[in-house]
Amino acid sequence: MMLDPALAQDLLSLVDENTLAKIQMILLLISLVLALMQCYFGYRFLRFWIGVLGFFLGLALGIGISLRFFEFRTWYPWAIGLAGGALLSLIAYKLYLAGVFVFSGFTAASAVYAVTALPAVREFLESLRGETLHRIIVIAVCVIAFVLVGILSVKYAKPFIIVVTSLSGALLASRTLVQLIPSMEEHPNYQLIAAAALGVSGVLLQHLMNLGKK
Repeated sequence: MMLDPALAQDLLSLVDENTLAKIQMILLLISLVLALMQCYFGYRFLRFWIGVLGFFLGLALGIGISLRFFEFRTWYPWAIGLAGGALLSLIAYKLYLAGVFVFSGFTAASAVYAVTALPAVREFLESLRGETLHRIIVIAVCVIAFVLVGILSVKYAKPFIIVVTSLSGALLASRTLVQLIPSMEEHPNYQLIAAAALGVSGVLLQHLMNLGKK
């Protein structure tokens, strides 16, 4: 079942614009902190990230499936979603290599999507043959990145995980900075420079912190 538009409108009417702006700012700051943690401590906190990803995937699947049987306003979808999130998080945490495959593949696909969302790249893709082909190309490249990086991360775990978490964290952090600092949007090169600087420093720092570790 879909969320009742009237219910959504009622919920939104309870929150004024200032409160929404504050909530958005808080969420952006949290996103920035998490992105920087992934950039600089991705390998060290790998099991934690795997568990978090498993939880949110399980939560989304649990709520999505339960909405076919229960109303959104009831507590059942949330209970089923939380149970699914906890279960998938535990499975991902315990099945380490499977978690590495999903986590690395997902972060690589997210990073590729972030690159395709950059203004210059998006304009180039859309100029090929319209919006439909643009979407097909983006989806295909994301899927290829997911599978390829997932496989390589399982085979060569440490170096690939360091590179994937550093670069994906850097891209996510730079995108968040654009939202926090609107003037950066007027200069797309600033976003690329920020992403490159964060990515390179993240790879170097993680490599130094994890020397000798398997």
